[in-house]
Amino acid sequence: MVDRRFQVLFWLAPLVHIFLYSFHGFADNDHGFITALSWRIVNGELPYRDFIYIRPPLSPLLHAIPILILPDQIEYAVIRTTPFWMLAIVAWLLAKTLNEFYPLARFRIPIHAFALVAYLLSIQHFPPYPWHTIDGLLFGSIGIWLIVRHDRPWIVALAMVCLFLSALTKQSFYPVPLLGVIYLLLIKGWRPALLGTAVLGGLAGL
Repeated sequence: MVDRRFQVLFWLAPLVHIFLYSFHGFADNDHGFITALSWRIVNGELPYRDFIYIRPPLSPLLHAIPILILPDQIEYAVIRTTPFWMLAIVAWLLAKTLNEFYPLARFRIPIHAFALVAYLLSIQHFPPYPWHTIDGLLFGSIGIWLIVRHDRPWIVALAMVCLFLSALTKQSFYPVPLLGVIYLLLIKGWRPALLGTAVLGGLAGL
């Protein structure tokens, strides 16, 4: 019952942030530059060829999708609300993953209470714009949760794809796929580690 209440509060938190912040905007720094680069991609330009971009290319490509497929009337609203939901998913997966190693119920901490605190500490006053670090955290947290929670080969392969995508958002996420393989080797055994290495090798060769 207690966790159910925190579950409701947790999923309400992004809605509250969207109501409070997503209608206000212009950030007086560079938080809108991912959206600007995505707009350039939609108009036919490519990173490195047509404009300078010092990071891996995934974030501008990823956030070009809503600009490309959504009607003009709603695309900006989706762009400005997506980061809140992405951070909420990251916080939720963090709590679920941590619970696999240290059951939070043992410490009388509801999972969604932990996730709520993690979300609030993460979002703070972050402007409602796409950001490469959030993208990296999202793909990384999905991949980590999958390899911790599941043992099926196809899920391990999917997890490594997510970890690889995490590395394509920002240089600081480059070690994430390697750490995933190390975890598989130490915890799951050499077969999952070999599969993870093969998946990463195949993706890197594309």
